[in-house]
Amino acid sequence: RRQALLLGVIGTVRARQDASDADDYLQAGYRLAKQHKDDIALSQVLEYLGYQAALKKDFQAAHKYYSESFEVAERLQ
Repeated sequence: RRQALLLGVIGTVRARQDASDADDYLQAGYRLAKQHKDDIALSQVLEYLGYQAALKKDFQAAHKYYSESFEVAERLQ
């Protein structure tokens, strides 16, 4: 979980820096959380992905990520 969350944080910081590798970190965190079936980490990484997409003004992708994050959060209830 910690690795997936930290990859998400690094990706978010890199996105704020407008770095080209931001998505690589976020996608790695996403894959790791999915691989380990860790819904807590997955929900957070999806939030980061949505935030990054919104920064790029890709609102369709942001909506997709936020919707998936919401679905995961519902499973955690």
